[in-house]
Order: sequence, then structure tokens, then C-alpha cells
Amino acid sequence: MSITVPDTCSAIRRILPAPAVGTGYAVGNRPADTYLAATGQTAAQALHADSSDVIAATLRPGG
Repeated sequence: MSITVPDTCSAIRRILPAPAVGTGYAVGNRPADTYLAATGQTAAQALHADSSDVIAATLRPGG
């Protein structure tokens, strides 16, 4: 007996909890906003910002 892909997906959905929808945006939005406020840059200007700089700006006191 072979299992088709839809059957496998259905089985996985029954086993695993549903992912929280929209959490990725919420988790990434605050550090991005904090970085932009700290540097005075626009999102377009900071598009290639190093992730360590964004994290550091978020972890600074008052950030």
C-alpha cells in the first residue's frame, strides 16, 4: 500500500499543532523598528544591515 502526499500531509496535521499565524512578523517587527529608530534610517536604507547590528540596537538600554 502506498501513501499519497495528501494523505501524509493530513496525517502530519493531525499530529502536529497548528502554527501560530503571524508570529514571524510580530517577532521581527519590533527589533526592526527599534533599529530604525536608533539609527535614523529608513527601511530601504537599512535593507542590508547586519543582523548583529539590529540585535545590538534592540538589546541596548532604552531599545
